[in-house]
Amino acid sequence: MRTQGTLIKWNDDRGFGFAKTRDTGMDVFAHVSEFPRGGRRPQIGDLLSFEIVSGDDGRKRACAIVFEVPATDRVDFTLAPIDRRASKPQPSPPPRAPRETHARPRRPEHARRERGVSGLIGAAVFVCIVLLGGHQLIEAFRTTTYVPPPATPSQTASPLSASTAASCDGRTHCSQMRSCADAKWVLRNCPNTAMDGDHDGVPCETQWCR
Repeated sequence: MRTQGTLIKWNDDRGFGFAKTRDTGMDVFAHVSEFPRGGRRPQIGDLLSFEIVSGDDGRKRACAIVFEVPATDRVDFTLAPIDRRASKPQPSPPPRAPRETHARPRRPEHARRERGVSGLIGAAVFVCIVLLGGHQLIEAFRTTTYVPPPATPSQTASPLSASTAASCDGRTHCSQMRSCADAKWVLRNCPNTAMDGDHDGVPCETQWCR
């Protein structure tokens, strides 16, 4: 049975997203292979028609996806008036005679003033380059990849041991992470995290793990 929905999430680089059904409000996984081939790329907000099936992992998937375009959005180009005046060739304007310019000799004062202005511009450019380089160094130092310590058997056991809980420090959101590796480690080893909204195993996709 086909149902209708709206595409609410889409990752064009990875070729998948999620559609929300219109009747039940359920989020359904949608893959690019189920869209019509040779058409346009899916975009967030597209109205869709699809069938819902269960995948191998038990997750609901949309198959045989079709774009739905309301009739009011279609344009009848046969009714558009034709401007016949635009098809007539327009005469080109006559060429203008080039103006004769008389260059005035530069005075030594003007030359010294121009050299001073160019020196100030060069100094300003150099200061901007230095500030930009320092900012990039600071950002690189702040986003240095954090390598979590290797998990011991006691840390991987369930329920979590006291040492693992202490390493988590109660961190559950992306704003508390230091890097993509740190977010992945916390997602694997810490409870009650809220960093993987689409449940694809990649946390903090809009901040750390882009």
